[in-house]
Amino acid sequence: MNRKHSAPETGPLHTLLFDHAPNAYLVLDPDLVIVGANRRYCEMTGHAVEDLVGKFLFDVFPEDPDDADSDGGGAIERSLDRVRETMETDDLGVARYDIRDMSNPDKGYAVRYWQLSHIPIVEDGRLIAILQDGRDVTEDHLNQRNQSIKLRLAAKISGVGYGEFDFATGLATVSSEVATLFGFDEGETTHPIKEFFDRIHPQDVDRVQFAIAKATSESGNNLPLNVDYRIQLPGGAIRWVNTRGEILVSAGQPTRFIGATIDLTRSKERELLLEETLEERNRLLEQKEILLGDVNHRVKNSLQLVSSILRIEAGSARGADLKAHLNRAAMRVQAVSSVHELIYRSSQVSHVEIEDYIPQLAEFLEEGLSARSRNIRISARAAPLRLPTDLAISLALLINELVTNAVKHAFAGREQGQIEIVVSAEEGRLSVRVSDDGTGNTAAPGSDGLGTRIIAGIVDQIGGTMTAENAKTGYRVAIVAPLPPA
Repeated sequence: MNRKHSAPETGPLHTLLFDHAPNAYLVLDPDLVIVGANRRYCEMTGHAVEDLVGKFLFDVFPEDPDDADSDGGGAIERSLDRVRETMETDDLGVARYDIRDMSNPDKGYAVRYWQLSHIPIVEDGRLIAILQDGRDVTEDHLNQRNQSIKLRLAAKISGVGYGEFDFATGLATVSSEVATLFGFDEGETTHPIKEFFDRIHPQDVDRVQFAIAKATSESGNNLPLNVDYRIQLPGGAIRWVNTRGEILVSAGQPTRFIGATIDLTRSKERELLLEETLEERNRLLEQKEILLGDVNHRVKNSLQLVSSILRIEAGSARGADLKAHLNRAAMRVQAVSSVHELIYRSSQVSHVEIEDYIPQLAEFLEEGLSARSRNIRISARAAPLRLPTDLAISLALLINELVTNAVKHAFAGREQGQIEIVVSAEEGRLSVRVSDDGTGNTAAPGSDGLGTRIIAGIVDQIGGTMTAENAKTGYRVAIVAPLPPA
């Protein structure tokens, strides 16, 4: 586009406006001799206007003779030549051109970066002047350069790559780490954004697009984006990556995305391996539960068979003592069998719910000991406890022996009675109490000898202590043992 300008009118107002303009302006004639400079330009370059006017531009601002690699002056001269040839505005962009520090000339040249535009002033098709619109961007440029150096160093140390997507141009400029991740040639590179999206795994494209749409639907200037997805490389290899950063918005529209990308492949592979291991573990545990349940069912059936054989033998035995011993043995076997029956029904192979089991055991004892025919009632209550199977079996045998002793000895000469079983937990300890309202007893529990030894052995096995005493009415046995960890 050819920008044509009339020569500015002279006069106090125009001079005042030019001098106080916020931008730095320098006016050159077609031969690049300075004809004017405003206050902002003089401040920016450190020159007084009288030191500039009437002098050739590159005589006032010569290149640093000690910097053989500098081409800033050449870039500026080529820009001015284009304006003189085409009479169209030429935007030079950012260029380095060092100038003398006029506040301290002995210090030599100071590093300076400029963003320059050269605007032709045309009258009757003839170039009469060139307006140089300049901005000192040294501080911004050095900050950006330092930041880029820090980012590159951080990327090399941590393996994190960074990049910038320009939605207006459709181009993405990325670091060597990101280029390598996506399978492009190493080194910082610029590619169309589409080439990066083409390498996103087909199953993850919707997730990435949804994350972008969600971010851009929010209000604000810098919108956060954070998404995990897979890359499918040309050779078929799959990589997991995470991209996070900010989408920059201008006039309500996304303009750029600046962010970082990190390779998650190893961690994702470990996650997948862990998931597979957990699934396999759960499958094996499920098989174990099924097998243990089957074992408990078979053990229960075997014990019931043994109990039945003992009862048959008791029925045909000669002598009251032998018959009683066989019946008590059958009861002990049946007590253990009942635990396995409960385990099998509850599908819990390692623990027993005592709150449900103890009342069931009381019903079994009431029936098996023929207590009902003697009007002896056996009641039970238990706290909501889950005990390991082995402890539950020990508990069943203890209660069986204690209740059997009570039925046998507590109600001599009486036609009715009451036995109570209470199982509770107190300060991390298991408490078992069996009491009756019978005639009392001064002998040790299990007075037949074998029962006493069974009770003592079980109490010792579970690390407990036992007390037995006559109550106001009847007899009471209390056992306390440590509760196993939950």
